[in-house]
Amino acid sequence: MWMSNALTAQPARWRVLRRVSGALLAAVALIGASPAWAGPPPAPSHPVTDTLHGVAVADPYRNLEDVGNAETKAWLQAQGEFAAAQLASLGGGAELARRIEALAGAAGDTVYDVLRMPGERVYYLQRKKGQSQFKLMMRVGLRGAERVLVDPEQLAKATGVPHAINYFMPSWDGRTLAYGMSAGGSEDASLHLMDIASGRAIGQPVPRVHERLLSWTPDSRALSYNQTRQLAPGTPDTETFLDTTTWLLRLPRPGEGVSAPVPLFGPLVNPGLGLDRIDVAGVYFTPGSRWMMARTTDTTVPEGKLFVAPLAQLGRAGGKQPIAWRQISAAADKITDYAVAGDTLYLRTYAGAPRGRILALSLAHPDLAGARQVVAASPASSGRSAALTWATPTPRSEASARLTSTDTVG
Repeated sequence: MWMSNALTAQPARWRVLRRVSGALLAAVALIGASPAWAGPPPAPSHPVTDTLHGVAVADPYRNLEDVGNAETKAWLQAQGEFAAAQLASLGGGAELARRIEALAGAAGDTVYDVLRMPGERVYYLQRKKGQSQFKLMMRVGLRGAERVLVDPEQLAKATGVPHAINYFMPSWDGRTLAYGMSAGGSEDASLHLMDIASGRAIGQPVPRVHERLLSWTPDSRALSYNQTRQLAPGTPDTETFLDTTTWLLRLPRPGEGVSAPVPLFGPLVNPGLGLDRIDVAGVYFTPGSRWMMARTTDTTVPEGKLFVAPLAQLGRAGGKQPIAWRQISAAADKITDYAVAGDTLYLRTYAGAPRGRILALSLAHPDLAGARQVVAASPASSGRSAALTWATPTPRSEASARLTSTDTVG
């Protein structure tokens, strides 16, 4: 489970943000007090009209989407020159920039995405004061020595193109790291595998793995990931996230090469499940459980579809005999989170409970109608809003939850 950042001083950061916001508001006040200026360079317009579902929709600035066009480049250059001239006319810009830089630097180092794994291994993204990119770090124990696992700045120096880490997921045994890296601010991440002990890459990067929908099998020998299709030239951009596939990639054994991944789940893999083209799925495994879960989302809301299948059927992936997935819930059931402990599935749902409640369900008989309530929704109280948070269950305990309330009056 992803943990909150316990190492970052949030109160100090908010104080810095308030100071920076104050400095920016002062700049806006200066602009408002300056003499009237000539308007910015007008944008070139070549209107285009599309008919969508029988409705004519005009787009007067479609041409500006082509940033390589000479006319668009000239307009962008003119916009930049206009903005620079206006800012220079205000005076005090250099002093304001120094002040903002000083306030921004007062926050010190930034750490987030802290993940604690078995063996007291702790992984996190860290950006030192003065650095531009986050590095992926690890240590054994909170007081252990830091080790840099992935440094995007080294790749940027080698290629001349900025790179960033999009996500990461170490294997349960701590031997292998899966992480996503994108170039030039594109967020078009490729999946990389690395042997943690040696730091060597395993196989070649896997392109078009945009989302953090990764999961290692309990034996740490295989990884599931979601990948978008390779679209033919001229295909509309609206097709990018449709008909994605969750794949299973098995790690090579000593002396073997990396084998090709096999399809595991998705609209093109499981046509009989009634999946929508927009259903982007992840397949997840839990140590100590004999089940695997598939969860879909349209990438805008957490509610989606939830399926279960026996882990013993994982060997069927890519074969003639399909995996027997069984659907547990749909988006209408308003399930926003789940956790697995052995044969028990815990669900957080907001169906009929605006403040949320937690249900428990046997995966051997995954009928949502038969789920039992383990944490009830909080009662409504005048002038206060309540929220439900919960801790992941373990094989030895049920989910624990607590209600928090916030005063909304005054």
